[in-house]
Amino acid sequence: MKNKLAMAIGVAALVVLLASLATLGYLRAREARQFSERHAVRTYGGTNYVATLQQTTIGRTAAGYIVILAVEFENPNPFPVRLDRNWFILVDHDKDFYLPATTGTHERWIDLPARGTVEKETLSYAVPADSFAGVIAVQLGHQYWTLVKEVGEFTEPLADGQFRSFRRRHW
Repeated sequence: MKNKLAMAIGVAALVVLLASLATLGYLRAREARQFSERHAVRTYGGTNYVATLQQTTIGRTAAGYIVILAVEFENPNPFPVRLDRNWFILVDHDKDFYLPATTGTHERWIDLPARGTVEKETLSYAVPADSFAGVIAVQLGHQYWTLVKEVGEFTEPLADGQFRSFRRRHW
């Protein structure tokens, strides 16, 4: 009798554990899909393109904190499209706006070939440390915003030269 009861409790605990792990896996996969969903952007001037966030990297350098977004751009048009890097504005929870870097290895323009794809184009932003205290969003097109980071403070300290990458909105 005791063995059957112990076995039943063990089986029930195993079922609860497996169900919890399956639910956690499903929620993490769903969150990753939401982060990397395709955003079809249409502009008034006919500059149509698709932007897909691939990864967010945050880091600390001697100059301060940075946010680097890896974005895939797809051009469905039969003609090349030129995007101004300054269109991709980053905003934090305090409604502070940041323009991407257009110096060094980042040119001002992002050129998309006709019916082509530019994979892992990076958008780099210099931000203050308090930007990681809440929501962060990026403008992917005219009046088209998407979340990069959800509500909640990122409390993990970053040492000078340390970077962390995420493929989801919750970090």
